[in-house]
Amino acid sequence: MLTSPTRSAIVPYIFVSNPINPKKDTLEATQASKQESVIKTEGFAVFKQDKVIGYLNSEEARAVLWVTDEIDKTVIVVPYQGEDHSIEIINSKTKIKTTLIHGKPEVNLEIKIDANVGSVLGPIDLTKQSVIKDLEKATNATVKKNIEHVLKKVQKSYKVDIFGFGEAFERQHSKEWKTLKKDWEKEFVDLTVHVKVNTTIGEIGMKNKSFQIEMKGNK
Repeated sequence: MLTSPTRSAIVPYIFVSNPINPKKDTLEATQASKQESVIKTEGFAVFKQDKVIGYLNSEEARAVLWVTDEIDKTVIVVPYQGEDHSIEIINSKTKIKTTLIHGKPEVNLEIKIDANVGSVLGPIDLTKQSVIKDLEKATNATVKKNIEHVLKKVQKSYKVDIFGFGEAFERQHSKEWKTLKKDWEKEFVDLTVHVKVNTTIGEIGMKNKSFQIEMKGNK
């Protein structure tokens, strides 16, 4: 990911599952380990200058991508009526708007999501518009919660701007930025970020009702 004087880098965190065991140095053991070893990515490593200062797991990494407007398509799990349901994100757009309140910087994140219902569990009738509206609200709450979690973690634990908020202030408030940038690291730690998510669910997949509802209707 690109960096700037006020934006710290994040890079995919790569690890090898089932690495070769140096204590088992036989040819057979080495060949077996190579066959079973798999290179995986699991979130982001967070840098400060040229040093790794922490890690974000895959869910936290996705929340970062929501903020930086780099989500294209994905599937998220949304809790609703005591069950976890799959929501397919088919389009997402994030706008970062910066402002100064009594001289203090604030950020407003506006995220618009287009989605489909992937799969649902439990007796949920997707033919009802009220249910779709509830799922939209549940999706909003899930995305907002994940974003607020990663914002708090990065601000309080790592204290580096990986989101590009400083760059946004420079673009939108160039005059005030000349003062803000001198101590942006401290400003970032205390930065107030408002998150607003608006989800619109369109298609509901191949079936209009959950499996359990269909089974009852077929009796």
